[in-house]
Amino acid sequence: MEDAQLEGRNFQAQKKHLQRTRSSSAGVFDDKKYPDKAHQEMMAETCLVSSNGGAFSKVEIDNDVDPAEYADFEKAVAEVDSKLPAVPAGRNPELRIRKLGRHNARGLFAADRNAVAVDVRTSEAYIHEMGHYYDHIVGENASLKQDFRSISRDYAAALKEPDSKRRQYLNTPTEQLARGFEVYAVERLGINNRLVRPEKFDDPDYAPFTQNPELKQRIFAFFDKTFS
Repeated sequence: MEDAQLEGRNFQAQKKHLQRTRSSSAGVFDDKKYPDKAHQEMMAETCLVSSNGGAFSKVEIDNDVDPAEYADFEKAVAEVDSKLPAVPAGRNPELRIRKLGRHNARGLFAADRNAVAVDVRTSEAYIHEMGHYYDHIVGENASLKQDFRSISRDYAAALKEPDSKRRQYLNTPTEQLARGFEVYAVERLGINNRLVRPEKFDDPDYAPFTQNPELKQRIFAFFDKTFS
């Protein structure tokens, strides 16, 4: 009975989370109408697009993105490509390089569009947003499956977050999974560049994993099994 109730709560929390994401990211995942010539060339030539051997079906770069900044980001993504779980053929996500200040975000993922958006000025949200991609697209909503349910429950029990609204957000299964995936990427996959910020791992939203070795190993085993 308790497991069935948790399943229902998690499903409803995930549904509301996706609705909020769609609402807050309006316009982020739409093509820009007038890309300039220089950025059109960057998009065509980037090594991150699948036609050039990369993981993404499409890469779009805003006109105001600094080419040197993008080149550094591109190098960082190429460095981790072989370390991350494989992107299945036919499920390649889109990548949108945006300035996301007005959305109060450093990265976003749209499951209905299979698209990642990253603010290249920091790009530290990249691994987190890819965690959402692996959850929703590769794992077909892995965070809602039975294998993840006990991890979700124990994360919620260990979370020390006094603000009820933020606690509700953090206890959305896909947000739990994405934070665990960041820790997994650093500690198990050996990723350590501008695409993730391990200094955050002392924060309350990561503490249920980083301060509980048993729970951390359980989510690592979950990732090994689900995305191997």
